[in-house]
Amino acid sequence: APVPKVAAPAPGPSDDDKHRAQMKALQAQSDAARAPVAAAADDHLLTPVDRGAAMPVDRAVKGGTPAPAPAPAAQAKASSASDHESVGDDAGRSGDWGTAAMAYKKATAMDARSARLQLKLGEALLKSGDSNGAMSPLGQAGAGGQVRAWKLLGDAARQQGDAAGANSYYQKYLATKPSDAAAVRALLGGG
Repeated sequence: APVPKVAAPAPGPSDDDKHRAQMKALQAQSDAARAPVAAAADDHLLTPVDRGAAMPVDRAVKGGTPAPAPAPAAQAKASSASDHESVGDDAGRSGDWGTAAMAYKKATAMDARSARLQLKLGEALLKSGDSNGAMSPLGQAGAGGQVRAWKLLGDAARQQGDAAGANSYYQKYLATKPSDAAAVRALLGGG
């Protein structure tokens, strides 16, 4: 007896195609969930809408928990040089020198003549690995009377491989008779 022919099912998506579609949908959801966090990390302050749903990227990556909502005064976007300076100070205390540098850049944009802010910007840039970028604000800070700027300029020049420049800056710093003179002399090789 002949075997009746059964019509083959219409070709549909394979298991691989289904898996790819699921992965693509999950990636889109993940990207959408990260968008407010990435935007908040840029501004260092969350908007009231994002505050409940987002956490800073560094905490999310480290598996931490969301930071508590800032105090009402801190909820407003930083609007003065001192507000940005405070953000930079907080970031520096936690070792986040990149964030500190961005905050101090905003502060110096509002108060470019402040030698204190130039010093903080230069130090944050230096500690974040940008020794070239640190040179200008540290030079302005030194010219504005911030003595420690000369030592930091020496450190920056040293990081750039400029031993003569580093020694020159360290000599300017030593001329101010700092309490850490012995340590700086050791950097010069003069013991």
